[in-house]
Amino acid sequence: MVENLTTLRYFSYVHGQLHPRYLPITVRSDVTILAILGHIAKRLDQPSSCIFLWKPREFLPKGAHDRLRSLLRQHGSDLSKLCNEIEGREARISDIFSSGVPADEITLVAEVPKPESVAGDAAEHSEHANHNLTKLTEHCGSPDLCGEHPILDGRYGNKHTTVAPPVEDFHYTFAQFKAGYCDESMQLPEDFVRLVGKITDDISMIKADELCHQSCTSSLLSTLLSSTFKQLVNSNRASADHIQSYSRERPSPGLAGQAFVEEKAELGSSGDGSVHGSFSYTQHWTDINQKELLEACFCPSFVIALAGPYIIICGAIFTRVNDDANALRIARVFYALGNALLRLRSFYAEVEKPTDNTTRYFPLATAYRDGNRIVRFKYMAPLKDTLEANVTYRAVECEGHRRPIVVKFVERYGVAAHRLLASEGLAPALLYYGDIGLEGPEAHGCGTRKMMVMEYIAGTMAHAMNLAGEEQTLPDGVHSAVKRAVKLLHDKHIVHGDIRLGNVIVAEPTGANDDNDVGKRVKIVDFD
Repeated sequence: MVENLTTLRYFSYVHGQLHPRYLPITVRSDVTILAILGHIAKRLDQPSSCIFLWKPREFLPKGAHDRLRSLLRQHGSDLSKLCNEIEGREARISDIFSSGVPADEITLVAEVPKPESVAGDAAEHSEHANHNLTKLTEHCGSPDLCGEHPILDGRYGNKHTTVAPPVEDFHYTFAQFKAGYCDESMQLPEDFVRLVGKITDDISMIKADELCHQSCTSSLLSTLLSSTFKQLVNSNRASADHIQSYSRERPSPGLAGQAFVEEKAELGSSGDGSVHGSFSYTQHWTDINQKELLEACFCPSFVIALAGPYIIICGAIFTRVNDDANALRIARVFYALGNALLRLRSFYAEVEKPTDNTTRYFPLATAYRDGNRIVRFKYMAPLKDTLEANVTYRAVECEGHRRPIVVKFVERYGVAAHRLLASEGLAPALLYYGDIGLEGPEAHGCGTRKMMVMEYIAGTMAHAMNLAGEEQTLPDGVHSAVKRAVKLLHDKHIVHGDIRLGNVIVAEPTGANDDNDVGKRVKIVDFD
């Protein structure tokens, strides 16, 4: 049996650079454009999602490199002015090109566009960026990251992490939702559970047609969540499959996208619904019509992805077999989501545009418990450079002497080690370690994530002091203080695990009689 083959050729145009030679590719006529992109992606060492195929409007022979370069120069490197984009990645080659066409008659251009730089809040961050640039040019990084042989201590190296912190740390709605669906003691209305059982049966039916799948989803979600889901088109003509929104008319007006829904007929068809949902979320909130509301908060929303019987519910900010137990779990999810959407609506109804634009990125957890007293605080700035991914903030208490503090969100923490060294004056005072939310359903919605609050120590890192010294040596007393701290911990069978120059601070003199003794001003930090 002879396969029906089609031979294509293409020029690669990567990041504005045209390759001087064409590349041939021979495939079966029944393969999809997506498969073609997969072949090209391997050759170019680029993700297939970043590659766009273009068919020139005029015939280009094999040696057409110079002609194509001339056309690109003539049209300002805009391929859309001299080519037609081949859309529909699920389409087959035979649907676009006639089979058996010689390679000389089919020429494509495979484009990998230049990465776009996102210029967000330029005025807001310009001063911070200049400050960070100055610091980067004046000092080298600590040896555990920038040395010839980096120390692998479980932390990220010299590449920035793209993993965002949990959204429940930032907004109580997500913590409430998480606490709600995990609460097995929650009493669910019987009719609600029966409705969810019926819906799970309906969506378990295999549907090859995505439009058929979408036709009933809007009404099902509206019934479950007591909300209206509809389709809205942004100014750039992009839209989510369904969106549940709240129209805000008071100062900082806008259309708050509370939930974005993306549907696929089944898993593996037309991409990942949760990824497409994140695109819809970004497209909506960056639309020019949402500018004022975008600048008022970090835009908390839910993203719901549906693919056949599979449902994914994600929180977004600007980070099986059906059985009775599973039906109850799914019912809890939707019941908790409905309650969370109501509270999210209240948030959007009351949100005010901040006087300082940077504050809209801070978490909403602004209090800790000191015995029977609730101490409220205000975030001032991230404690570390904004170039680093971190969830540590410098803050100040709102009452009394407005004591400066440090607030950090952690997955685990060496509380015993911190308290032991703090009792000996070798660490900042630990003021609080516990739930991120102090009351309401969000108090149990962050799981193992906790909030740590300690006093702020004005001083200099030992690493910076070491670099500043003429012989790159630390002042007398630092080594002995660190040794004493390690011995105290070891005597209690505790290991810090990360005592290094970057985690040793020498506090500024306070005017006390023992200020000349540097060892008494040494503080150990970073117990997570």
